[in-house]
Amino acid sequence: MVNLFMARWIYKKDILKLIENQKFNSEKEFEEYITPRLVELFKIKPNQIENQSITTSFDYALSNCADIVVTNDDPNFKKDLLVIELKLAKSVEKYKDSNYTGAVKQLHKYCQDVRSLYGILLTDETCFIYVYRYFNKNQEFRRIETDRIPNIRRIEDRATREVLFDFVIRKGSFKYFLLIVALSYFLGVLSLRILQFVFRVFLG
Repeated sequence: MVNLFMARWIYKKDILKLIENQKFNSEKEFEEYITPRLVELFKIKPNQIENQSITTSFDYALSNCADIVVTNDDPNFKKDLLVIELKLAKSVEKYKDSNYTGAVKQLHKYCQDVRSLYGILLTDETCFIYVYRYFNKNQEFRRIETDRIPNIRRIEDRATREVLFDFVIRKGSFKYFLLIVALSYFLGVLSLRILQFVFRVFLG
């Protein structure tokens, strides 16, 4: 059932509020704490969250295991909608000199692997949100940093539109799309001619 009171947008502050005043000893502890709260925040079912999800790797120098992947709720057509990468700030400071470049690159890699439309890098101190746009499966995503993310229902709507758009622009699919358009036009004209003939016969 659609939640009529679902907010159109979820902001960085809404996500960070989930971990306000919390301290974590490990990323595993962080993940176990945040997972049920993400279910509540995004108004989704628990089975729409996959923890430690294995992605299809296109960059073997990086991990292929995303911390959290949010999917749609359609068992017949599964689509990964959102990837969330978790990091502890102290780990980034210790190994990366407080530079989040490596963590962001890892998030982008996961999102590209599963063709997710949105990605979140969440630490116990800060949050980065990215929206991804693609026009071809083999092209790299266009990435835009933002401070908000749509609710899951709106992400699903966008995913449906982009899958259709992606199908239409592919070289292998475009000719079939044109064929469907031409066939639809032909059937429409044929139906109109049949109706005109029927009217002439029965109405004189």
